[in-house]
Amino acid sequence: LTLEKAYILGVVGPGDGFIEYRKDNGVYRVVLEAVDLNFVNYFIFCVGKVYGIKPRIKKLEPRNFGINKTFRVRLSSKQVVEDILSYNADFKERSWTVPFDIKNSSIEIKAKYLQGFADSQGSVSVDKKQIILCNQNLDGLKEIEKLFVDIGINNLSSNKNGIILCNRKNIETFGKLVNFNILYKREKLANIINNYKIWKTSEKEILELKPKIIELRRNGLSYPKIANQLGISTQTAWNHSKEIIIQMENKNGKWKEFGRAMILL
Repeated sequence: LTLEKAYILGVVGPGDGFIEYRKDNGVYRVVLEAVDLNFVNYFIFCVGKVYGIKPRIKKLEPRNFGINKTFRVRLSSKQVVEDILSYNADFKERSWTVPFDIKNSSIEIKAKYLQGFADSQGSVSVDKKQIILCNQNLDGLKEIEKLFVDIGINNLSSNKNGIILCNRKNIETFGKLVNFNILYKREKLANIINNYKIWKTSEKEILELKPKIIELRRNGLSYPKIANQLGISTQTAWNHSKEIIIQMENKNGKWKEFGRAMILL
């Protein structure tokens, strides 16, 4: 399971790619249709790297829903289709699952799979400082969330649009480990990360994080650890959980209560 194959698996099924498989008719095809040529070319590169085949790109005529150009890659190969299906996952659009081999692989492989998914289904909002990953398969998105947790991206939120990455630490980790191959998405992400030097965490974002700050404090985490996990300042962590009293047992078996800025014996 190479990085390039992980990317292919992230595109086919959960992403914009799909399989046309009709054994009785001898149909074995892997297809990708997308509007971004960088995305299509990188997918072709990965197919060539893994299978030694370089499929052609066909430019499709404009359609009736505002898209001026679409590019299609259609690879007819029994070998490739059977190899993808050998990963024993569901590759159908509405019921896809993450392959078992991906779930039990290295951080690098998981991140590359997520990159294939993000190139297909991801968007970047510079104004809101968010990455949004959309898909209709809610069960599949839960498996994607688990992969993010595995590579160190925690405390994700979600709504009807999909998975949302919206705090500084998560955005920066995504940029470092996953990122995009699609140029305009990569540039938007870089814009967010570069501007974090002057942006402060918004009050609205802090209010959304406050229940998590309190939960982590009640679980005994120190203010610096809370700050590191949520991508906020230590001062902010203290401001929003200083009233929480936690108990810790010392080596003599006595309990100490840790409150605001005081230790109560």
